Amino acid sequence: MDILTPKLGLFFWQLVVFSLSVLVLSLTVWTPIIDFLQKEEDIFEKEKANLVAEKLESKKVLQKSSQIIENSEKKAEGIVLSAKDESRIILERGKEEAEQLRDKILSKAKEQIDMERKKLIRELQREMNQLIVLATEKILRRRLGEDEIQNLLISQTVKDISKYGNCWGNNLSSETQ
Repeated sequence: MDILTPKLGLFFWQLVVFSLSVLVLSLTVWTPIIDFLQKEEDIFEKEKANLVAEKLESKKVLQKSSQIIENSEKKAEGIVLSAKDESRIILERGKEEAEQLRDKILSKAKEQIDMERKKLIRELQREMNQLIVLATEKILRRRLGEDEIQNLLISQTVKDISKYGNCWGNNLSSETQ
């Protein structure tokens, strides 16, 4: 049991050796280690402060970018709405122009149809007048043998036909209107 009991001389020398070791270590090794650790701690604190500043800056950038995105979305919506309005206006203009063109074409077609109808009516009147004259001439030649009476009747008939033909032309043109 001697091993477990402390002896005062041994304790003293252990204390002297320990104190000298601490003194030598503190003068030679611990001072540079503590200086190195202090420098590392300063660098760490600076980096930490930089990171906090960068984090704040990134939050600001994120807020600005979200505002820019919101503004861009609003502008895009405005552009889309104005494009829709413009396309609707263009379509309405196109419809109006198409309707005007259709009306113009229809009126020209009606005018052409009326002109053709009037032309055909005049042509039909001329042909009827010629047929009536020919038929009258044939009938009168069969019935009348004398040339003088024939010529007199034919000239009278031609005068009557030309007189009535003008009336027919006026009647027909008033009916067509």
